[in-house]
Amino acid sequence: MDHPFKLFMCCPGGGTVICNKAVTVNNDYKQIGFIYHCGKLKWYVDPKAYVPEKDRVRVEETAARQAEKWEKWFSSLPEISQYGFLLDNVPHKIFMEAVHMTNKNRQEKILFLKKGYLDSVPGEFAYKTSG
Repeated sequence: MDHPFKLFMCCPGGGTVICNKAVTVNNDYKQIGFIYHCGKLKWYVDPKAYVPEKDRVRVEETAARQAEKWEKWFSSLPEISQYGFLLDNVPHKIFMEAVHMTNKNRQEKILFLKKGYLDSVPGEFAYKTSG
């Protein structure tokens, strides 16, 4: 790598911002990625070319921990709260499909909505989930 690199991660709300503290853009650390609250990781750079391996592993481990934390939080909700959260947060098309699933019970709708929700969040999981 021909550029300076110093990993910096912070959680200002809504997720974790991943930065290169050694480079500034508009008087702020260069943002190189983002970990969403559900644990999906979105890189703004080519991580293999830009981020040293030890730092890339640290970011991926952080994303995996966040995915586990989100799954634990979501699973702790009562079924009706899971359903409500998902209905409030899925894309409209998926919402409408779920509303019209008259032959499915609520748990089946939750599984459908959860997949739609996780698919709608940008990025990739750092490890396989049961999503």
